[in-house]
Amino acid sequence: MPYGNYTLTASITAVSGEIDTTDNTRTCWIVVTIPGDADGSGRVVADDFFLLVDAFGARPGDPNWNPNCDFDNSGRVVADDFFILVDNFGDRAW
Repeated sequence: MPYGNYTLTASITAVSGEIDTTDNTRTCWIVVTIPGDADGSGRVVADDFFLLVDAFGARPGDPNWNPNCDFDNSGRVVADDFFILVDNFGDRAW
């Protein structure tokens, strides 16, 4: 998938007798970018490093959990994520 910002919308039809249909559509925004780009800016810079430092050691449910810093998708922000950021430091997606 090309790098960039995407909007994803999913909708379901109302079931018989459903009155409240406000939750039948969900929209979210997705940024496809290079590994190490925690803030979705399209480049790996110091701001991404600071985000990773703030989230270091975190896992889902922790107050400092930031899934954008879990570059290896391990469910925890650890040293491997730091190495991914360092390997891509200075790179640009667009």
